[in-house]
Amino acid sequence: MASHSPTEPESESQSEYADGWRDISRLMDSGASWSGNERNCAYVNVGERRFVDVSAVTGLDHVQDGRAVAQTDWDGDGDLDMWLKSRNGQQLRLLENRQAGARPFVALRLRGTTCNRDAIGARVELVAGGATYVQEVRAGEGYLAQSSSELLFGVPASAELERVTVRWPGGASERFEGVQLGRHQRLIQGEGRARLLAKRESSLPAPSALPTLDASKRVVLRTPLPLPTATQRRFFDSGRPGSRLVNLWATWCAPCIAELGDLAQRSADLAAAQVEVVPLCLDAEESPDAARRLFEQNAAARMSAQAAFASRDTTETDRAFFEVLFEHLIAARGAMPVPTSFLVDALGRVVVVYLGPVDVDRVLSDAATFGADPQTTAVRGSYPGRWFFGMPRDWAGLSRAFEERGLTVASKFYAALHRRSPASK
Repeated sequence: MASHSPTEPESESQSEYADGWRDISRLMDSGASWSGNERNCAYVNVGERRFVDVSAVTGLDHVQDGRAVAQTDWDGDGDLDMWLKSRNGQQLRLLENRQAGARPFVALRLRGTTCNRDAIGARVELVAGGATYVQEVRAGEGYLAQSSSELLFGVPASAELERVTVRWPGGASERFEGVQLGRHQRLIQGEGRARLLAKRESSLPAPSALPTLDASKRVVLRTPLPLPTATQRRFFDSGRPGSRLVNLWATWCAPCIAELGDLAQRSADLAAAQVEVVPLCLDAEESPDAARRLFEQNAAARMSAQAAFASRDTTETDRAFFEVLFEHLIAARGAMPVPTSFLVDALGRVVVVYLGPVDVDRVLSDAATFGADPQTTAVRGSYPGRWFFGMPRDWAGLSRAFEERGLTVASKFYAALHRRSPASK
């Protein structure tokens, strides 16, 4: 159990603390709930220090582990909507407030001139209908969350707006005139009068149906993963230029057999693109003959004679190596699915992972984009967009994972990468 951080270095409690976090991480990687499948909770303040649980009626009671929530008037209608981040569910949800019956509101965006521009720390006091409402501009709230810096006040329907006062960071107070109900406004330090903002509307169309899942999933690695030199020598043709497609298959896997046939049918195209196909059979070592016959029948006969490739048997050590590699790249525990393929670039680094049968045209495109020459981090992604930072790899953790499986050579290779990485300095 990971509890309080140990205070003394190199102590027994420090070792137990590290073991506890490692066990919890493995539990999370296996798909377990950090919160014990406890649903999210939401409460309404009904006054006199009393709260009512409205989790179910609001639709906020998701069973997935909630991690962060940010509030904002996303659609500009004067009520608060929410963005919710989950750990093991949909990564990001927009929860739009569509409660019937609009009520007056005041939305204020502050800008500092002599204090910080975002007016972080400013305190706004709004008086309406004899009641006083107070909010502060904050830089963050909750866990890893930042709500909108716009302050949204809801007031009773019959209330009249009486006064708006801002206490700016530093202590100076300023009263603002011209603040209107039902409008979004800007309060600039030193002006004393509100500026009306144009009505803003923003919405996301509701999906008509759940997205369909492809048979194959493609994961482009933002940071390529070098393979140990020993692994490259064992499986790759050292005198051959270009990239490699390492294809893991098994005789009992029908999609694997069909995939081998597709790769064989396009062997000339793959060879022309300098893609070496490396099928590795994951069957037990005791029955290699059946795998060879199956490969001959379903793949070898369909290949171009000038671009033929052969399947290779694997040992228990080989299978353990790829299982550890898969767990590190996909962050998933349990049995590695087949077929699974790895595209390895000309420098011996894994650049793309394919889960399920591969599309040969997709492989050819990826080989042209990622396999021949090193690419910048910005263009590495499974979806459109650009990255502005790389993803540091846990070389030390990967080295430990190989060591735990008795794969000493691979463990030493990644331990050496850890020693050379800036994070170890």
